[in-house]
Amino acid sequence: MPTPRYYTPPAGSELDPMFGTHCRTISFAMRHTRHEREHIHFEAYRVSPDATDWAVQRVTHILRHDGKADVRVEKTQAGMPFAHAMRFMAQLEKNHSGNIEDFNVLYPDAPALGFLHFRAFTEREGYVFDKRGIPMPRPQSGLLPASSEFNADDIARADRHVARPASEFGLNPPGKRLPSTLFVFDMFNTRAGRDNNHGDIGALRALHLLDSFVSQIELVQTSLQQYATSKSRQNNEQFIVAAEQALVQARNNLRQLKGYKVDITAFEKFTDECAIVIDVIHAQGLYDLMYRHVGNFDVHEKKFHACASRALAIYDALEKTYGAKESTGSFEHGRKVLQEMLTQSPPLSVPDAIGDFITRYRQQKTERDKPSTPPAPPKP
Repeated sequence: MPTPRYYTPPAGSELDPMFGTHCRTISFAMRHTRHEREHIHFEAYRVSPDATDWAVQRVTHILRHDGKADVRVEKTQAGMPFAHAMRFMAQLEKNHSGNIEDFNVLYPDAPALGFLHFRAFTEREGYVFDKRGIPMPRPQSGLLPASSEFNADDIARADRHVARPASEFGLNPPGKRLPSTLFVFDMFNTRAGRDNNHGDIGALRALHLLDSFVSQIELVQTSLQQYATSKSRQNNEQFIVAAEQALVQARNNLRQLKGYKVDITAFEKFTDECAIVIDVIHAQGLYDLMYRHVGNFDVHEKKFHACASRALAIYDALEKTYGAKESTGSFEHGRKVLQEMLTQSPPLSVPDAIGDFITRYRQQKTERDKPSTPPAPPKP
């Protein structure tokens, strides 16, 4: 099968999925088969936790004359960005639906599949399919993409399905820089625990560790906010200590989670960034005390330099690990910003990314924990 040609959205405007990592087409029965019954559908799935690459595979269900059933899976395309994969899925479904000589459409149809169907799945993430069947990313929440034409029904359906937060639209939305928990959810069946089927204790334990990790990150955020908004920071270092202790526990959760073969690389990077935030906010508070000549200047100065040194050391370690993967000069610019932040005047503020991660996790968990409703049987 030739590689299809695709529309490429402007750099940075692609909307990476927040609510799922796989979807499918409707099913088709093959009219001409040597078996008693044979039907197919196509599935798209994200290849790895830290990549935007998607693959598409063909799934064939075969019922043989001896009563036994087989399933054959064949990869058709790989290494595609999300929008490309969804357009390829649209082409596959359209081509098979139109080939009435060889294929017959089976139930459940697209509405019955809900967000498992690729079109609703894509629309939920903030795309609108144009008249050509190309998924176009919305530039902002509630806006339509330019340079294309749309059917009114397609717009109305996309408006019903979209669930992406307004902050996650536009060029390089915050979610792109945050670790995703979707792959952890995919590894372990959350519905088993919800339905009181405790056959996989390991899965339940891993999901509990993930919940605990997020709770500790939330405690980091709360403690830093308490420190940042306190009127007198001289005697409020207990909030910094609480944030540091919560981050230690979060790292412990990650080490245990790794034992369940979960890729924790993105989460480790995030905790390192949280550690930098703790030191930066503490340094800012100490700088404020020195500037206002509150307390012992020498003690504050010693602590200030310790915070600044730790923050820059962690940043340097991140650059050595991830610098080659980032855009040219991004770490150099970030270091300058970091150095300026260390001597920032009040009011202090906790970066939005920590709260965004917590919010995103809960959105994703809510989506994954929704009760699965089997499609209703077709009307006679």
